[in-house]
Amino acid sequence: PHYADLCGFTDGEIKKLIQTFADFIETKPRLLIPVDLPVFPEGKNAWIETLYQLMVNLYDGYIFSPYIQKRVYNPTLVMYLLKQLEELDGQLPESLIDFNLIPDRGRLEYIAELPGGKDLIMELNQNKRIKISKLTPRFGLTDMLEKSAKTREFMGSYLYFMGMLTMGQNFSSTTKKELKIPNPVTQTLYIDGISRWMIADPESRDVGFEAAEQLTHYDKIAPLRKYIEKHVFPTFHWRDRRWANELTIKSIFMCLMMDDTNFLMISERQSRSGYADLAMIVRPDR
Repeated sequence: PHYADLCGFTDGEIKKLIQTFADFIETKPRLLIPVDLPVFPEGKNAWIETLYQLMVNLYDGYIFSPYIQKRVYNPTLVMYLLKQLEELDGQLPESLIDFNLIPDRGRLEYIAELPGGKDLIMELNQNKRIKISKLTPRFGLTDMLEKSAKTREFMGSYLYFMGMLTMGQNFSSTTKKELKIPNPVTQTLYIDGISRWMIADPESRDVGFEAAEQLTHYDKIAPLRKYIEKHVFPTFHWRDRRWANELTIKSIFMCLMMDDTNFLMISERQSRSGYADLAMIVRPDR
């Protein structure tokens, strides 16, 4: 537990890092923004707070010890964003997701090919958490090769050690251990994987993305509804009926409407009146 925050940035470290970075951006030579224009149009403190909230929403959430509730931020994502901000003179990049995380997609595909793997991934995307009997401390070569060893406990532990899951609130429970998706950026990898096996044909997926744009850009939901009815629902096997609930619909919408260049898509976002099933928050630079 003493080293549980070694693999990421703590909240206090993030605040100090952003403040130091803002001081640096303010004084560095600018190549993209004219020198007669302010680096921070809304003010330096507002820029710092916006960047901090962005990192809280997207990069926070990892817990590596059941003995302390100290969350850490993903260091790869944090350093990626700061590097982009440096190159763009303080402006946010088009994508807030580091493409170095793309190899994580292969880990999800590995789990999806195992018996019960797709069920597990679908459950995670819908509920953002799963429960297993215990966390497997290590993986031997035999465990990786034999299908008989691919239990729910193995799959959950594998995703945890690969950085795709983190400890949940009830991880110290003596019965079931809770693992959860740490943040929306990690969930986008699940969504991307689900969309690939839910809509296998790339051309059909493109049609779906275009239908989703009709909703997000022009407030027209009919094209997306027709696409889902015609192209998505027929792909569900009769055994997939156990997924057919309101969470399934939400997952389909998330797969088709994911657009990190314009929106921050957050599931179960807390509001004054409760929790929103699916919230699409316009990015602060849009």
